[in-house]
Amino acid sequence: MIEINLLPAQLRKKKRILPKLPSKVFLLLPSFIIGVLIVLHIIFLVGGILLKNQVSSLDKQLQAISGQKKEADSIKTQLGLMEGKLGNISQLSESRILWAAKLNKISDNVSLGFWLTRLSINEKTLTLEGSIVSLKAEEMTLINKFLQDLKKDAVFFANFNDLELKSIQRRFIKAIEVVDFIIIGTLK
Repeated sequence: MIEINLLPAQLRKKKRILPKLPSKVFLLLPSFIIGVLIVLHIIFLVGGILLKNQVSSLDKQLQAISGQKKEADSIKTQLGLMEGKLGNISQLSESRILWAAKLNKISDNVSLGFWLTRLSINEKTLTLEGSIVSLKAEEMTLINKFLQDLKKDAVFFANFNDLELKSIQRRFIKAIEVVDFIIIGTLK
């Protein structure tokens, strides 16, 4: 079929004319694209292998660190326990009562005819039991003097809230009157 175009030449559609490529380009273009794809594949494969090795190395480091973390945590808990014990020890040493000095003060205040039969100490109290003999019938005066001297002594009374006479009993051994007493000291 014959086509007739009656339009003037300037108004006619111009056909695009593609440059002619050599036939070698059409043969080389697919092989170039395949080569680029192969190179990209190799690059990604090598990158994946390197990343996998790096992840496994980091996992090993994490396992080593987690073992060290467990050890550090156990040391930290032991340290906390020891600090607690150390606090208890320092608290005890600060609130410690020097009983040797107190017993020495008791001994200094004991007079003639006065003897202690029992001394007991628990967490809250000091109990002194004793007896006194006086040929002048001054037993009560001597017991009160002993008690007052202990209360006045700052070294002895420092750890006590109160010292009081709990009980007094009179008894006779042959013809001699003996007074038994109990003194209770309340510790701070």
